[in-house]
Amino acid sequence: MQDNPADVFFAPSADEIIKSRAAFGCTHYARAFMAVVKALGLISQPDDLRYVISAKADDYNRAQTDQNFRATINGHQFVIVRIDSQWIAINTSKGESTALPAGFEPDSCAPPQNIPIRFQSYPGMVFLLRRIGTDWNDGCGDNSLSALMNISRSGMPDNSAFLWEQFVSPDQGSPDQD
Repeated sequence: MQDNPADVFFAPSADEIIKSRAAFGCTHYARAFMAVVKALGLISQPDDLRYVISAKADDYNRAQTDQNFRATINGHQFVIVRIDSQWIAINTSKGESTALPAGFEPDSCAPPQNIPIRFQSYPGMVFLLRRIGTDWNDGCGDNSLSALMNISRSGMPDNSAFLWEQFVSPDQGSPDQD
């Protein structure tokens, strides 16, 4: 039994999702996608396929400004894959991809500098990278709503501090309020 009913969205493993044939959102789609890619042998190096947790920029900015540790910070989970030397973000919920900037490395996802990403199917939304798995077995510890909110604030499932800067969109020159 989970402490919070919302944890049903975060607790299941890829194996449980595939066996139950029930996926309820981006977390489930990303985990199942990774399991299928591994099972089919499409990626040979474990560190070339990684699970990603992001936070919605405007939600993060509002919660950080108010120092509201109870605020829900929406976000999106997806995967990144290295093809040749380029990292590609795959939105497993919508079947789309986008290249990450040249020179991007997963280890660069650390406070205080925000790394934004946009997906075409979510117009006007900016997602900020918060935690990237070290390889295809690293689920980032987002197995509860509480852990996910901590990751959205600090990048770590057990730290609730706001460690990232406010996100300022280069297009707007002010905090992002998409």
